[in-house]
Amino acid sequence: MNFCAVPKDEETKIISEATIFVESICILHQVWIWSEIVGESLIFKAADVADYSDEDLKKLLEMTELHTSQGEVTVKNADAGFRFVNFNFREED
Repeated sequence: MNFCAVPKDEETKIISEATIFVESICILHQVWIWSEIVGESLIFKAADVADYSDEDLKKLLEMTELHTSQGEVTVKNADAGFRFVNFNFREED
């Protein structure tokens, strides 16, 4: 399974995406806009992080130094075999 199978929301516009590695785990980093909110996601293949709790995934985010705001961090498990960590929510300029 590769990141081409990541579920896409028709109302979400992807601004940028790049593959990064943290602790040898391949992760897709996306910056997106949805309903005038800009946010970011780290997308993990569920099989790669099967033994990771939501808190463990948040710790991986901290290791990237991508989380620049004090805002909420959410974790979502998608049915399509991916886990999402969403962060850096802000209003679109």
